[in-house]
Amino acid sequence: IGADQPHSHLVARFLHLVSDRAVEHHAQSVQVPADVMHPDSVMLAKGAGEYADMCSGCHLAPGFFRGPLHDGLYPRPPWFTRGTDVPYKEFFWETKHGIKDTAMPAWGRSHTDADLWAVVAFVEHMHGMSPAQYREMVAGATPDTDMVQLPMPEATGTIIQTVDTTSATQSMPQGMRRRRGH
Repeated sequence: IGADQPHSHLVARFLHLVSDRAVEHHAQSVQVPADVMHPDSVMLAKGAGEYADMCSGCHLAPGFFRGPLHDGLYPRPPWFTRGTDVPYKEFFWETKHGIKDTAMPAWGRSHTDADLWAVVAFVEHMHGMSPAQYREMVAGATPDTDMVQLPMPEATGTIIQTVDTTSATQSMPQGMRRRRGH
């Protein structure tokens, strides 16, 4: 169950096969916008900004190297600076809906389809990009307005807010509750 030990080869192969087929099935109805195939500079700039904010921590970027976050995830996220062979519609579906038990979030809950298509276009464009080119594109990107950063509270040594999780835990099925002390 721990993310620090990989699945056996057979289990990993089975999980990848099932996941790939499920995404392929769900993505069948996705229509790829024409501008994604030949993005303009505005779309690429939008995608660069979104990618820097949402994706680069796990999927890295030109000039980024594997670090503790990337190395601590299992399965390890793809390194998109090396390119991807995932079809556009499947890549979009995965970005929008996420993948359970992989740490891949469902970005469609906080971003528009246009934002996500810009990310898809940018990832396709990023292959072979130098670190300087990446920095230049990100510097020229419009800020990601979907991810509002709240001011941090001042450190006063007091608890700011407590949350009662008793009712949430009691409503979980028996097998879903976390066991303590084991």
